[in-house]
Amino acid sequence: MRKSFLLIAVIVILGGMIFSNRIVKASQYPELLLSKGVEAMGRGEYGKALEGFKRAAEMEPQNPEVHYYLGLSYSRLGEYASAITAFERVLELDPENRRVRYELGVAYFLIEDYPKALASFKMAHSDDPSNALVLLYLGAAYQRMGRHNRSIRYLRKAEELDPKMAQISKFYEAMAYMGLGRNKKATDAIQKCIDLDPTSEIAARAQEYAGKIPEEEKPEKRWNISGTLSFQYDDNVVLKPEGVTTAVLITDESDFRGVGFLWGEYRFLQGRPWLGGVRYSLYQSVHNRLHDFDVTNNAPAVYGGYQGEVAGFPYKVQVDYEYQHTLLDNTRYLARHSGIFSFDFNEAPFLLTQLTYRGQKRHYYNQNEALGTADDRSAFNNMAGLSQYVFFSNNTRHIQAGYSYDADNAKGGNWDYKGHFVSAGFYTPLIYGVGLRARGEYYWQNFDNVHTTFLKKRKDKEWTGHISLDRDFGKYLNLSAYYVHQDHNSNIDAFEYDRNIVFMSITGRF
Repeated sequence: MRKSFLLIAVIVILGGMIFSNRIVKASQYPELLLSKGVEAMGRGEYGKALEGFKRAAEMEPQNPEVHYYLGLSYSRLGEYASAITAFERVLELDPENRRVRYELGVAYFLIEDYPKALASFKMAHSDDPSNALVLLYLGAAYQRMGRHNRSIRYLRKAEELDPKMAQISKFYEAMAYMGLGRNKKATDAIQKCIDLDPTSEIAARAQEYAGKIPEEEKPEKRWNISGTLSFQYDDNVVLKPEGVTTAVLITDESDFRGVGFLWGEYRFLQGRPWLGGVRYSLYQSVHNRLHDFDVTNNAPAVYGGYQGEVAGFPYKVQVDYEYQHTLLDNTRYLARHSGIFSFDFNEAPFLLTQLTYRGQKRHYYNQNEALGTADDRSAFNNMAGLSQYVFFSNNTRHIQAGYSYDADNAKGGNWDYKGHFVSAGFYTPLIYGVGLRARGEYYWQNFDNVHTTFLKKRKDKEWTGHISLDRDFGKYLNLSAYYVHQDHNSNIDAFEYDRNIVFMSITGRF
């Protein structure tokens, strides 16, 4: 009996030891799979490593280390979408994980999602500013996104920190210079890339590009001239010079007219970072019958600006001064002095935001003094506006929307107003080189004072629709057809009108 009791006790103790040992082994199994997976990766057996990491992830789905190595094995096998999923999971579980940011950037880069790659590399660079490999990828991502100046800066820094990066850095530097149109520097960078190791795969790729770069850069053209001739039909001729917001005279008569427009520009500073130039335009309209509405407008201007980058995003600041002198049937009619400030900002390769402010002083000559000082239209006008452009299909198409506010402080109280202008439009190529443009505008004005003749405050609303088709014929010639409809409503009947204009134009560019 005593022997039986001892035998049972021994069996129980041994069984407990075996059971507890199995519990320990089971609890250590994910760590064992992880360890063996890392060993397999070290031998280049990525498929075998992947299977182990998958099982470990099933057993410990909340373990960021497991998902990190799972992403690495997917990445080494070229399955970048799965690698991204695993790396993103790591960041969900451990947002401060620094190792994963670089690997995530590489995966995004290899699937050509460069904005997301750039965001990951920026975080990796913040974690380790002296990591040459991260700097190299930052430069490559900027180059692929068209931000070439920024790209060159990071590529050169990577080469300084690690000379082993020199060859691949020179290759991307050459691509960036090609994007900037600086062919001589691109050729020099390509040659340096080849000379560093002529037998490498990178050198072979560089050699393919070497023959495609012109030997010498063409000197940058500093001037442009264009001229337009158009034949127009207007079913309601009004006196409203370009840039003037309110029509003054309404004929309720139709007429044909010929219009000529000449424009020229010379840039004494161009390229980055500074720009500056002068320009001149001449507008002339000649009516078939209503010669009192023939307009001549001369507009010289000078401008200067600066182009740079903020956090890798290109921008341009420009200041213009323009003087316009307008003749009406060869009699001086209007003089305008305009100061214009504009700021263009590319938040992304496909986005452009434009901010504009204009202060304009207008002086009208030969006004009808019998109407009294209340009808003196001479004024100072303030205008501020915002426009947004979205480009797509490799920048061959775009849509646009904008808003601006303007206010006239006139000498005559009948012309003081506050105005709001909204617009939207698009451009798209069609077939056979024909492009379609369409644009809609809505402009409403609330006048400040009771009109001295009509004894009430004037309120105007104007709808305008534009549509055109145009086609380039070679480098220097363009043909276009336009249709414009304008519907101007007012609470004072004397200022209401509808208008339709159709015209054909031919433009030469030199």
